[in-house]
Amino acid sequence: MKLSIALLVALSLTAADPPLPGLRVEAVPRGSVLYVRNVYSQPVAAFLVELVDYPGSRFSYSTDEVAGQGIPPGVEKAFPVSSMLVAAVSPEYVKVQAALYADGSACGNPEDIKKILVWRKSRLETTRELIHRIDAAQSNGTTASGIVDGLTQWSASLGAVARVVIVQAIGDLEQKSIQDALSELKRVERAIATSKPALP
Repeated sequence: MKLSIALLVALSLTAADPPLPGLRVEAVPRGSVLYVRNVYSQPVAAFLVELVDYPGSRFSYSTDEVAGQGIPPGVEKAFPVSSMLVAAVSPEYVKVQAALYADGSACGNPEDIKKILVWRKSRLETTRELIHRIDAAQSNGTTASGIVDGLTQWSASLGAVARVVIVQAIGDLEQKSIQDALSELKRVERAIATSKPALP
């Protein structure tokens, strides 16, 4: 798998590299806001921001909107975070480390690009397992609250990326019908499965 991901990253970077998105940070009460601007011709699908070479502290924020609109060309989008540190330090320490665009092109640190692809693959696997579990529970006559209980127990044994996907699904099950929640999961699954670059 590591070799496959490394090859995908290499292929993504062989063409003229697109620019990294622009970044500015502002302080707000009890946190900060990351303003990410797309300066490329394709929508930003995913990015990773980190605190780099700042002594004694760490910060990392990533998002992958492969199943949404991303950040359209020329648009700046706000991402609130709970950390007050990133707005307090000098801007030279807070950097966009990697980005993926809707057409599959990538830019930034190759290791960080690989991280995004690994997270995306984990999200796809978790989404497919969610569809399977909810389908099976629905066929057995399990209520929405029963499905939520089962998913909550399952999520306790998983990593952070998978838990985020499951929490979103639980929220949908609590607000929508089981069928509508399944439809949304299937839409997301299709979007990730057909995203670029192709997942290993």
